[in-house]
Amino acid sequence: MDIKVSHETFFRKQLLRKLMDKTLDVAVINNLFDLNVLNDFEKDLQDFPKDLNLEDGYFFPLPYSSIRMDHGNKQYAFQAYKDSYMNLSQVVSTPLNQISKRFIEIIEREGGCKPLLVFDNIKLNPMGFRVLFSNKQGIDIHCENAFLNQLERKFKEQLFEKVDLENAISIFVTISAPDIGGGLTIFDKEWESVKINMNETSYEERHDSEGAMFVNRQLSKPKRYKHPCKTGEAIVFRAAQMWHGIEKIEGSKERISMGCFIAKGKDGAYYYWA
Repeated sequence: MDIKVSHETFFRKQLLRKLMDKTLDVAVINNLFDLNVLNDFEKDLQDFPKDLNLEDGYFFPLPYSSIRMDHGNKQYAFQAYKDSYMNLSQVVSTPLNQISKRFIEIIEREGGCKPLLVFDNIKLNPMGFRVLFSNKQGIDIHCENAFLNQLERKFKEQLFEKVDLENAISIFVTISAPDIGGGLTIFDKEWESVKINMNETSYEERHDSEGAMFVNRQLSKPKRYKHPCKTGEAIVFRAAQMWHGIEKIEGSKERISMGCFIAKGKDGAYYYWA
């Protein structure tokens, strides 16, 4: 299958419809943020609590995927997730706060999306930052559906009751691109037909942009769409279904992005969370 890509000037609800009905796979939105706004935030990052530290970088606040079956106490995990977002306004100063609020405004006003509520009308975190260290491997090749079984059972049931989780899309904007690398690679393999157990893959396979993870399992060599990392640019794509990864980062600068997920609700509305 050919990966269907469009280049857009604005983020809009019609774009979400195309992604949801699979007539489009990827949309690139040029300069979602004014570059002058993005140049003044980096000092904020020194105050970021590294809520979920990984080998190649960290999240802030905690992502919804942190509410896992193996976490132990569900209430504690959920409260830690919520508290991490409440702390955001306390640890960042004006520039990054403005960027956060503008991002949410774009999602709600231009995309027509609503916050996703679970349990007793608790709002899930609306967005998150992802920092990837320089001279590290980026992000493993994955699709969001490959991790759904790790979510805490009742929390996962709530999500499935509310939205079409298995066809969720991702929007992220790069707020600081690295010197070299950090681009997005999307493969023409979808979870619906290619269900790979991530625990049965090697680190080398998960970082091979040629698609060894698929070829080694007797699947055809994948077609790929590769997009370089560019400050201020947003990418919207079918992240739940399509296998994808972030390439190795080189140089002295980290790769910093912010984003969220969007899915169609059972009531026909669009909902967002992170």
